[in-house]
Amino acid sequence: MIITVHAKAHARKNEVSKLDENTFKISVTETAEKGKANEAILKSLAEHLKISPSRISLIRGRTIPLKQFEIV
Repeated sequence: MIITVHAKAHARKNEVSKLDENTFKISVTETAEKGKANEAILKSLAEHLKISPSRISLIRGRTIPLKQFEIV
């Protein structure tokens, strides 16, 4: 399954909002340096979906706010 995420790094608080079946808006407090924000977004998504972070991989959007994750 492919999940699309509208990401916001360096936010005031961590927050996950579901926009539709496969689209989420995720804000994290981590800065977008050296993959810290991507890792925080992945962990927030895993926690929201109640699955292990190891089941999720970033497949598109390492350096832009629109990201796609694959869940296996």
